[in-house]
Amino acid sequence: MLSRLSRALRPVKGWKTMGFSVAIAVAGALQATDWTTIVAPSQVGPTLLAIGVVVAVLRAVTDGPVGRK
Repeated sequence: MLSRLSRALRPVKGWKTMGFSVAIAVAGALQATDWTTIVAPSQVGPTLLAIGVVVAVLRAVTDGPVGRK
């Protein structure tokens, strides 16, 4: 079981760390951002929902590894 997991994660070597680093940086930026200065308070939720949907759609339509065409 552990060897299968290791083989499955081998192609993403290095990207996990980069992804985690980016996630922490984004979380810090989002926490420091006053969203009401960017969008109306009533639109903060829908705006973040739209961003999440766009990311999910991009993940669904892309199948190549990061950095390759």
